[in-house]
Amino acid sequence: MAFWGCSSFIPCILALFAHFIPCILPLFVRFIPCILSLFVINSVKSRHLEDTMKRDLLDKLSVWKTHPLRMPLILRGARQVGKSWLVQEFGKQFQTFISINFDKEEAAKTLFSPNINIPKLLEKIAIYAGKKITAGETLLFLDEIQECEIALKALRYFKEEYPQLHVIATGSLIDFALEKIDMPVGRIEYLYLKALSFGEFLTVNGEDYLRNALMEEKVDVSIHGKLNELLKNYFWLGGMPAVVDTWLQYKDPAYCQAMQDRILISYIQDFEKYARKNQIANVEKVFNTIPEQLGQKFKSSRIDSEIKSLQKAIEAERSVVSNVRQAYRGILTQISQVIALQQSVISNKSALDATQAAFEVGTRTIVDVLNAQSDLLRARSDLSKAKYDYIIESFKLKRYVGLLTVEDVNIVNSWLQTPPKNTYEVPNIGS
Repeated sequence: MAFWGCSSFIPCILALFAHFIPCILPLFVRFIPCILSLFVINSVKSRHLEDTMKRDLLDKLSVWKTHPLRMPLILRGARQVGKSWLVQEFGKQFQTFISINFDKEEAAKTLFSPNINIPKLLEKIAIYAGKKITAGETLLFLDEIQECEIALKALRYFKEEYPQLHVIATGSLIDFALEKIDMPVGRIEYLYLKALSFGEFLTVNGEDYLRNALMEEKVDVSIHGKLNELLKNYFWLGGMPAVVDTWLQYKDPAYCQAMQDRILISYIQDFEKYARKNQIANVEKVFNTIPEQLGQKFKSSRIDSEIKSLQKAIEAERSVVSNVRQAYRGILTQISQVIALQQSVISNKSALDATQAAFEVGTRTIVDVLNAQSDLLRARSDLSKAKYDYIIESFKLKRYVGLLTVEDVNIVNSWLQTPPKNTYEVPNIGS
């Protein structure tokens, strides 16, 4: 206890430090450059993609900026292809850049009301963002606009009420939102951003001279090998900016694979948002077979045998339904024909009786009698054929619905017995 209160405690500590500092200081001095180099390298790597990234679509956006017939722009494209980055990079060309992300900023949705008034809306946006909005000098960026349907509808009114303002909207899977909204023609224009092309990949890698060489008719042999090596990297990396950025920073295939897996998982998670519950499993199966079917004709049999069986069952069901409807309509047609032809037989029988009576009194000839008999026989023949067709259609309908039995065949067999002579009656098939 006396030690802690002793006034010699501090000199002891100082002596201890004096003893170890000569040992520690050389090590510390030795590792300072290494530590500083790590910070510098990470700083350079983090800035590398920003310094070298150049998307070809930036040139089109620059043209859009100064075009006299400019309209509000919707930038479309798949998830994580760099839409937001592109607009933010383009925003550096303006004095004022206002970005609203409807997915992150729930309060921003309240800025847009069903009764759209663009001047008042811009006043509220300026207050919300804390920035002044000036036509020609401000870029208004509405990110993840599919989360606010009213904002999506309001785009057309920027063209009608405030065409001088530059407005760009983007969103993940925005096409689903556009299907629900009738977007007017001539009020909005579109650009589509894809993953990095091979040319853009060369630019990001600082190989612009190789990109220019590709535009020539013949590529020099001296650079062909280097182009092939870069092309191989592009094939397995793909053009997703996050993956390319990871490669540029770390040159580690494992890191790039991990980033690719993250992107794939985010795509799969989107299925739950935009597909029905009973569709999710099948959508995942289709998604997982995309690599196998690239460059080939799409075939459902390559996806899953269950889907193939289901497809066959659906086709069989459609065929049965079609056949049942056709047989039913055939029965109705034959019933109408039987009724009409029965009346025709009665009429021709009456005509024959009248002609025979007239022949007996000498007002008709034997030819008239023969013609009347011929007409009656023709009517009976047509009636028999109509009844036969009715029986066939009945058999078809019962077969399609699975109700045909041996008893049905026996009943029809009894109708096919030879009728008594001098009888023109036909079995009543309606009973």
